[in-house]
Amino acid sequence: PNTGCEDVSTKWARILPKPVADFNFITDCQKFPVEFFTTVNRNFDQVESVSWNFGDGKTSALIDPINNYTIAKNYNVTLNITTFGGCKDTIIKPISVLPNSIANFNITGQQQGGKYIRCDNLLAIQFNDNSTNATTYQWVIGNNLSRPKTQDAQFVFPDTGQYDIRLTVNPGNRCEDDTLRTIQIIDGITKVDFRTKDICVKTDQTFTNTSVIVKNDVKTYSWNFGDNTFSSLKNPVKNYLLPGTYTVKLVIETLLGCKDSLEKTVTIYPAPKANFTNENVCQNS
Repeated sequence: PNTGCEDVSTKWARILPKPVADFNFITDCQKFPVEFFTTVNRNFDQVESVSWNFGDGKTSALIDPINNYTIAKNYNVTLNITTFGGCKDTIIKPISVLPNSIANFNITGQQQGGKYIRCDNLLAIQFNDNSTNATTYQWVIGNNLSRPKTQDAQFVFPDTGQYDIRLTVNPGNRCEDDTLRTIQIIDGITKVDFRTKDICVKTDQTFTNTSVIVKNDVKTYSWNFGDNTFSSLKNPVKNYLLPGTYTVKLVIETLLGCKDSLEKTVTIYPAPKANFTNENVCQNS
């Protein structure tokens, strides 16, 4: 029956806005970790939990995680968020992990004990690229002695000593790599020298070769005695027929193609003339 009695109950309900999941990231090359930054719009409600799926089988529950990708390719990264009010949102973003360049090179040149040999006349050192995933190249040889941008490089070093060789390679993006090697350059012929002396005409003398040769790999000895006579012996014997001052030149060439020379003068004295006078004397006088 309708008694006319009624009751009213009032309750407040808070309608929470849906959070908007979002994130930024700093991606780079395969060799660098990718940093993720949550930028969720919380709409005045705190986030209770996050769940990341990096697309490579790895996950995280951190707000701002870091992930190391081992393979350079495209990935879909998923971020799930849940607020304390139980509201949820999900976002998926693609990222690209770029391939690394790996810088490497080989050195070709004549060596002695791990040191590279140079000559004044030749023997460039060859640098051959052996890098991975590279399309551009920058060499720095010595203290900016040369800066070629070719894949391979060649250089004749002006002097002996230690030199740094740096190669920087790039695959066409910001994922460059470089490598540095130090080499030692020594002379192919340390010193050309010989001993001689001033002597009398028509007297044999030995020209003693005292040259110092790296690896002892002499190809030829070339002597010019200054009187239109020559020799290819290491320590020749010479007899000058006429007195005078002569320029003697020794040229040494090694099996590596190094050449060096030295000139010295030698004085040839005229032969003395024996002579005497006499007079007749009586016996017992």
